[in-house]
Amino acid sequence: MKMRKSLILVMVLSLLIGLTGSGQASWYGLEGMYSDSAVLFSTPEEYEEETGNQVGNYNEAPILKEMVENGEIDTIKERLPKEPAVFLPAESIGNYGGTIKRTWAGPSDHWGLRKLIGERFVTGGPDGLIYPNVAKSWEIIDEGKAYIFHLREGMKWSDGAPVTADDAMFWWEINTDTDLEGPPHSTFRVGGETAKWEKLDDYSFKITFAEPNATFLEFLASEGRARLLAPKHYLKQYYPRYNSEEEVKKLVEEAGYDSWQQLFDFKFQWPDKNPDRPVITAWYSTNDPSSTYFELKRNPYYWKVDTEGNQLPYIDEMVHEIVTDPEMVVMRAISGEIDFQGRGFVFSDYPLLMENRDKGGYEVMALDTPDGGTTIYLNTTLQDDEVKRELFDNDKFRKALSLAVNREEINDMYSFGQGVVRQSAFPQASPFYDNEWAKAYAKFNIDQANKMLDELGLEKGEDGIREMSDSRDLTINLLDSDGMNVPVLELVKGYWDQIGVELLINTPERSLFETRLENGNYEALVWHFDSRDRPDIMAKGWSPDGNNRWAAPWGPQYSIWLQTDGEQGIEPPAGVKRMNEILKELPEVTDFEKRKELMAEVSKFHREQLYLIGLSGPVPAVFVYDENLGNVTEFPRGVFSRDVGLSFPQQIYYKNQ
Repeated sequence: MKMRKSLILVMVLSLLIGLTGSGQASWYGLEGMYSDSAVLFSTPEEYEEETGNQVGNYNEAPILKEMVENGEIDTIKERLPKEPAVFLPAESIGNYGGTIKRTWAGPSDHWGLRKLIGERFVTGGPDGLIYPNVAKSWEIIDEGKAYIFHLREGMKWSDGAPVTADDAMFWWEINTDTDLEGPPHSTFRVGGETAKWEKLDDYSFKITFAEPNATFLEFLASEGRARLLAPKHYLKQYYPRYNSEEEVKKLVEEAGYDSWQQLFDFKFQWPDKNPDRPVITAWYSTNDPSSTYFELKRNPYYWKVDTEGNQLPYIDEMVHEIVTDPEMVVMRAISGEIDFQGRGFVFSDYPLLMENRDKGGYEVMALDTPDGGTTIYLNTTLQDDEVKRELFDNDKFRKALSLAVNREEINDMYSFGQGVVRQSAFPQASPFYDNEWAKAYAKFNIDQANKMLDELGLEKGEDGIREMSDSRDLTINLLDSDGMNVPVLELVKGYWDQIGVELLINTPERSLFETRLENGNYEALVWHFDSRDRPDIMAKGWSPDGNNRWAAPWGPQYSIWLQTDGEQGIEPPAGVKRMNEILKELPEVTDFEKRKELMAEVSKFHREQLYLIGLSGPVPAVFVYDENLGNVTEFPRGVFSRDVGLSFPQQIYYKNQ
């Protein structure tokens, strides 16, 4: 079954029974042409077949025309692929030019930029269907045992080098090299075997699994890192398999690294480390990401055009100012210094932003989010404190802490009553939503919490703080990345004071936060339960995973144990092992009712064990944009992704340009 047209269903499998729409207008397909949604056609031919119209003659931004005239780059026809993707903007064809001003917290905030402009290999809509993007088309063989992907002939990296199947094979090579990446992601291991890759021709490659991989396309559609591609022509010089040992050693020494692996990681990572790495995004970086103002310019080789043949994007540049103080991010918006951004805002900022929008010349959107809620994770595999580890690993202790959180008050004070008072659980829009889990130990009850802690033998000292079995005060050192949740955590600190547990709040910069998370070096942390509508596809938070130490912040050493086949880390208990078994089993399950049974088992386990202590349910996400921008849409947030990239920033433009 060959996949080409944007209106064709992805998989004729019963799995799709569960891929229900979100109720929003489709942002792909012909219906989008009669709404305020954008439409993406895989090729000019498809656009003509679907609409009866022809794509206009290819055109480019004035700044690129000047570069062509100066002989700096090839003509527009030579730069575009043979079959560029065709984009019908949400409102109107845009104007070229202008700069988008944004803030970010620096290189450690790289996910914000990746989510904004990253390109998915294939992409998913709120209707639960998968559509072409980087991949022009694909074929599904034997109900998902194999996939053949077809790339766009003539598509280029930002340095002008061709994008080919060699880049896909190279991506797989480095992701299966244990000297670099470790084991490949679990989605590439089905039926107990690692997938096999085969290059078919310059623009086609095949991935074969031991058993049908029912959710492989959905996985690829879930984030904007263009999985499956890496610029081989650029990266191979830093890889010993393609360069002499002496030459690689010389490059390592010149760059000041201790090993080729460190150098390769630096050269591979974009945008947080190496601004020179070729990309396929609409904009590419031009200076050091640690600069006060991190600049990105339009990619001359970007591979999408609008329906009149204008090469996208419309905007010439993006500039990211490093701002690490959340309050200053709000001040930048109020003063009109932010043009298109949701990153760095929390819902409690909404009234102030709304009050000052005329003054700042911006608009504000409040967007639904398929989040499981703000969550505290106790590290039940704590390495250097056996007394605390045993306590954190006791479900009665976790339940007592949860009962001592006044979620009603948190919702009223910081979400203005707009949040959902509930436990951290799968979102209500998810087909796997479990109301019992959402309510589990979520009702504020200080007396019951104190009673449960008393039953654990944790007696209070004269200062009101309980003492652990070794007579030390019962304190919990909690990490909050960049201090984004401090106001809510101060309330939690007050609640837990009433049960004799002292909460100590630490606010490390995000890169340090990430390092400590990956090393398992923390007692507790606060993060959101990033479960999305389809936690069976993007499994975050509910199971440890040997391929992802972020997978279960409540048990990082369990993930290490799984990754090293028991040589390191801590062996998980039977229930936790069962969660990992389900995680591995899901890609093979094509019957949606069976998937629901497995996810119901996950919900039952978590509502009984309460490894996730929810503080507040999902609240609307705040997004600010310049009032002069066109083609700004209320992008969908759910099913496969909650990324700002689903608003297609390539289409935005300044109306007054």
